[in-house]
Amino acid sequence: EASKILIYHFMLFSDERITLETEAVKASIQYDEETLHTRQLLKSKLADMDLSVRALNCLKAAEVETLGELVSYSKSDLMKFR
Repeated sequence: EASKILIYHFMLFSDERITLETEAVKASIQYDEETLHTRQLLKSKLADMDLSVRALNCLKAAEVETLGELVSYSKSDLMKFR
């Protein structure tokens, strides 16, 4: 069960369809439109968003390029960016 949850979370960052083998049958995970939209949103480049120049420069210096990378940081980590 834990592995299924982990795979589901990794699929948010990937366009690949992953099939899981269950004990009885091989099942393919199908996701709704909201999940697919979230996945695309997480791949969005920060340079394409309406961020201030200062914020964008801080994120570039920290090598954060996508929204998915940005949300992986905690607030305290983000405050350390210069």
